[in-house]
Amino acid sequence: PAPPAAAAAAAAATPAPAPTPSTLLQRIAARPPFTTARSEAQKGVAALGAKNAPQAVTHFTREAELAPKDPTGAYNLGTALSLAGKPAEAVASLETARKAGRRDLAADAAFNIGATRFREKDYEQAARAFREALRLSPGDPDASWNYELCVRRAEEEKKKQQEQKQNQDKQDQQKKPQPSPSPSPSPSPSAGDKQQEQKKKQERE
Repeated sequence: PAPPAAAAAAAAATPAPAPTPSTLLQRIAARPPFTTARSEAQKGVAALGAKNAPQAVTHFTREAELAPKDPTGAYNLGTALSLAGKPAEAVASLETARKAGRRDLAADAAFNIGATRFREKDYEQAARAFREALRLSPGDPDASWNYELCVRRAEEEKKKQQEQKQNQDKQDQQKKPQPSPSPSPSPSPSAGDKQQEQKKKQERE
């Protein structure tokens, strides 16, 4: 007997499975697009140039995954994370690059850590990072200028906090109830005073 028309139509509508690639060239063509750490780095740089930090983070993450032993990926990723507004992740990635990278890359990583800390108004830690950048790259004018700026800002911030604490302490003292003064006792007459009073009384009599 012939199958029902509805079943026949359903069978005809079912797509046939795609043929399995048989040759090496067909298998390569069927794979996702091939990428390298270098190409991902280039795409990340282009994304930063277009001020698309989140997209740059995606590309630099792939770069770091494809070349985990190259600290350049960690440096690029940390820089993009900083610009994307993720300071904690940025500092962690930049620290990896600073510790594992060559001297010039480590100096740049320390510099970007300082810039990240500065944006967070953590001037003391920023000064420490710029000082490290100066140690790794002596005479760097940008690191030197930023270090001095952060030292001044850190001192101003500390002074401001001290003044606020002093003002708060004064306000707290003023809010405390002051004890009422106890009445001072009136002095009792001495023996000499009593004799003088008796003498005056006799004179009056």
